[in-house]
Amino acid sequence: MKLLLLCADWGVPLDGDAGSSVHFRSMAKALSAAGHEVRIIAAGEGDPAAFPWPVRFVPKNRWWPRIFGLLERVRGRGDATAATPRDVAPAPTERPDAADPPGRAAFPSPLPPLQIAPPEPADSHELQRLSWRTRLLYRTLPRMVDRWEELVGFRRRFGEVAAATLADWEPDAVYERYALGQTGGALAARRAGVPHLLEVNAPLTRERAERGDLSGWLRRRCRRDEVALWTTADRVFCVSEPLRELVVGAGAAPERVLLTPNGVDTEIFAPERGRGRLRDAHGLGNAVLVGWLGSLSPGRGVQEFLAAMPEVLRRSPGACGVVIGGGPLLAELRAVAARSGCGECMVFTGPVPHDDVPDCLADLDVAVACYPERKDFYFSPMKVYEYLASGLPTVAGDMGQMRELLDDGRAGVLLPPGDTDAWIEALTALVADAPRRAELSRRARARALSTGSWLRNAEIVAREAAGILAETEMEPSASLSAETSGEDR
Repeated sequence: MKLLLLCADWGVPLDGDAGSSVHFRSMAKALSAAGHEVRIIAAGEGDPAAFPWPVRFVPKNRWWPRIFGLLERVRGRGDATAATPRDVAPAPTERPDAADPPGRAAFPSPLPPLQIAPPEPADSHELQRLSWRTRLLYRTLPRMVDRWEELVGFRRRFGEVAAATLADWEPDAVYERYALGQTGGALAARRAGVPHLLEVNAPLTRERAERGDLSGWLRRRCRRDEVALWTTADRVFCVSEPLRELVVGAGAAPERVLLTPNGVDTEIFAPERGRGRLRDAHGLGNAVLVGWLGSLSPGRGVQEFLAAMPEVLRRSPGACGVVIGGGPLLAELRAVAARSGCGECMVFTGPVPHDDVPDCLADLDVAVACYPERKDFYFSPMKVYEYLASGLPTVAGDMGQMRELLDDGRAGVLLPPGDTDAWIEALTALVADAPRRAELSRRARARALSTGSWLRNAEIVAREAAGILAETEMEPSASLSAETSGEDR
């Protein structure tokens, strides 16, 4: 089968290390491994030769450089192409430690070091020192223009590229990762008479609105487009049951909405993987390592991890905490750890390429997924799959998909989310109980082997695409075109 994979999301670079990027590449890899011919269209830029599939990139961030150049000429500053507005007062970037934390000497390692770069000092007050005119021109306006391009203009450009590929290559089906406001791929598929299969990983309109990045008319438009995409796709694949309920509740036919939780490559993430790279890089020796993996952003659980770990470390001599990942909270969390008095026993790796994550997990003794409590926990945390496949005793909040994933607590430890005292007690007990950790490790690996895999998801997608193609005739869906095409002209 010939499958065209689409990812129009500006926040999901094809070569990225975040779970969203890994998910997209993993599905492409699995579909290829299942014998299907895959081509990809993605937002952004890159070298197509760097990927094992034919890739076409649709450039983004095109409006603001042109507007900025015009503004500079109006201001009499001539050609401004040598410097872009994003070169002035850039957003702070956090990178991991180049040297070992104070008091730790690096141990030589027979393996290449992890790909970790030194940190750049960031002044959080830098932006406040700039004039209002500079903030407007170099921060506020670029963000506003980029948001409008992303959510209003880019869909047309992406749809044109998709339409051209559909005409030239004639794939059997289109498989698209849902991206906020992006109806171009769906329209192109519908007009070409090709089945459109949509993967939904989150209710993006709600998420962006909760972050304060979407409001008013733009929010209403995005929500309308979101519902139109969910209800007109030939199949919708959701990563969790709570998310499936949201999609069905929006009006999608239940029989067209399927559950395909995240997966994991159990050959790459495995207990047999060689240990020592993370420990050697930070001089951790034989310490019992309690680790957390993910993006250092609000709502991902890292703040909850830092709330429990100081007391766990005080009660557990010989233990260390490890935070694997980068993000906007990195500098703040380092400061929190230092103020708590456990800075010497906490390691922050900073951003780590996904190819190095298996080596990091191989050195942990306990893994934590402590998301803040929410009633509609619709995530399917990829890191938990990776914890289990790595044979790690996993401690997670009892909500959403976690109970099923940890086999009702038999393949890990389930705790009340938000109950810091309970987390402290459970982690302290697990650090001190090596036999229990060994038993949980065995069960975790067995659970990973019996549950999600990317190949299983690929087989479901291919099966559904084949079923649609076997139908006598695809009924055209006018609602999506009627609601979006007029505004895209």
